[in-house]
Amino acid sequence: MKRRTIRFGKAEVALYDSTEELMADAAEELFRTLIEKPKAVLALPTGATFEPFYAYVASNYKERGVSFKDAVAFNIDEYVGLPAGDPESYHTYMRKNLYDKVDMRMENALLPDGNARDLDEETRRYENAIMSQGGIDLEYLGIGVNGHIGFNEPGTPFSSRTHVVELAASTQKANSMYFLGRHTPKRAITLGIGTLMEARRVILMATGERKRDIIGRMLKSGKTERIPASALADNGNAKILIDSGATPPGL
Repeated sequence: MKRRTIRFGKAEVALYDSTEELMADAAEELFRTLIEKPKAVLALPTGATFEPFYAYVASNYKERGVSFKDAVAFNIDEYVGLPAGDPESYHTYMRKNLYDKVDMRMENALLPDGNARDLDEETRRYENAIMSQGGIDLEYLGIGVNGHIGFNEPGTPFSSRTHVVELAASTQKANSMYFLGRHTPKRAITLGIGTLMEARRVILMATGERKRDIIGRMLKSGKTERIPASALADNGNAKILIDSGATPPGL
């Protein structure tokens, strides 16, 4: 059950007792968008938070009368140096968790090429592709334990556009669980904070106790580049969904 709603600057914050209810409300935002605008442009993330979310979407989209076949989806990031077919690439993640389970046309499922020969040109190409679609209608974000959104690490300018980032040590450590016995990528292509904040609707989801500390620091800090996710404080189109595990004491 949704306990209550508070404000974080201009953004709405919804606190939930149940992770399942949070996932259902987050999915409803997607279903409603696709019903109202079948050709919606989406920006989609990866990570453990979104595995149950995508499972819920895939299990319920037909019942809600929703189709992905006319939508366009941009992935928010991809590792540098991993081919699309690598089992830990975000190309693979998106197919396994969502695209192969819904009626998405794969030509409309767009991800940056982490193996591009010219990475700077690839970031420009990807940014321009978003602009050519008229921008992002609905975007989902997770939050890293250091406050990153996408792979925009602490200190990233709020004005940043799609770029190559050196992943922080804490991010590499968090990602290493997926690369047991392998080299953990140290770089990634990510949509910049400026790009992310231009979406017409932004949903940030935080679940589980690992996110409690950073959510508490973000809500207390206000807008600061030390916590990239705090950019949402100045975004009236943003909604932050927090389950009981990620809810800081006193809220």
